[in-house]
Amino acid sequence: VAQNFNVSGTVKDGATGETMISAMIYTEDGNYGAATNAYGYYSIELPKGSYTLLFNYSGFATLSKTIIVEGNMKLNVELAAETEEIDEKLGNKASSQLTIPFKLAWNTMLVNKLIEKF
Repeated sequence: VAQNFNVSGTVKDGATGETMISAMIYTEDGNYGAATNAYGYYSIELPKGSYTLLFNYSGFATLSKTIIVEGNMKLNVELAAETEEIDEKLGNKASSQLTIPFKLAWNTMLVNKLIEKF
């Protein structure tokens, strides 16, 4: 029987230091995931191994962290606000109106995928 280890920490806004409620944390393969609680805290049980964790919150750039799990560990992260790269590529501000529904749909897909796993 494989032993699981606890990877936990807090997710904060890098600019303000505020904790982020309901930020999504999941492995790149989608097999494991969690959301932060009211204090910005998360905890994921993972078997020993190498993982890429993705930290996602609407309006913020997704952060990717590769970790090697050999025991319980703390991993605190800070997320940065998304940039206007999409607007720059398309050359107009109208594109920013498209990003909010897309982000909501994307986050809904991620949540549904995580729910299916559990």
